[in-house]
Amino acid sequence: MMDYNGFLQLVQKQRSIRLFKPDPLPDEYIDDILEAARFAPSGANSQPWEIVVVKDKIIKDQIVEIFKEASISNHKLGQTRPREEQHPGDRRLHEHPGFQDAPVFFVLFSDPRLEDTYPMAAQAYERHSVTASSMANLFLYMHLAATSLGLASQWV
Repeated sequence: MMDYNGFLQLVQKQRSIRLFKPDPLPDEYIDDILEAARFAPSGANSQPWEIVVVKDKIIKDQIVEIFKEASISNHKLGQTRPREEQHPGDRRLHEHPGFQDAPVFFVLFSDPRLEDTYPMAAQAYERHSVTASSMANLFLYMHLAATSLGLASQWV
């Protein structure tokens, strides 16, 4: 069993990385990350997600292009806000998204119908989303698994 100090070192080591080496990732590492993801907590253990592993460069390039287009649109939309309300983030993110050279993309999808299963909870928590919380847990477990394998990760 892992002790607290080992866990704390893992948590302290995890960072979001924005420049990746394109070196291939062993399939065993992908399997290990997916195995950890299976245990991520979710509302009523519903696991409202699907995970698609993308290694094909053509598909990854298409995903990057979709991201760039959305980033440009979001930036233009943000420019319509008063200056003090504009997001201070990198305004050139659409030029070179840091994740584009990562050897593997884990594309995560959620099923928002989970919210319909718990209508009283949705009303009680108003802005709280069981689906969003479940997905956040999934992301975190996958990031910690990647870190434990000596890998870098970033969520987008």
